[in-house]
Amino acid sequence: MKTQNVKVKTKLDVKELIAYFGNITDGLKNGTVTIQQGEERVYISPTDNMSFEIQAEDKKDRSKLNIELSFKKRSQPKHSNLQIISDKKELAGKTGVA
Repeated sequence: MKTQNVKVKTKLDVKELIAYFGNITDGLKNGTVTIQQGEERVYISPTDNMSFEIQAEDKKDRSKLNIELSFKKRSQPKHSNLQIISDKKELAGKTGVA
């Protein structure tokens, strides 16, 4: 299976970031998180046993918060502008994908 990868580095206002984190949370609850930017799309189906890592750093002129979630894969479906979508129904409504 081909490796799927979407990486985004951008600046967002806090309200946009909160909305993305809300979609990630909803996706974790529903069993699928979709990350999409342009034509690149990755479906992630988290398992019940996840590794969690968090690192916080506060310097004189900059603060940083890194959050990492990882898990062993279960079988995932093949699939392809940044969107973080909490379930496939919402994706179907936005892109026509079923």
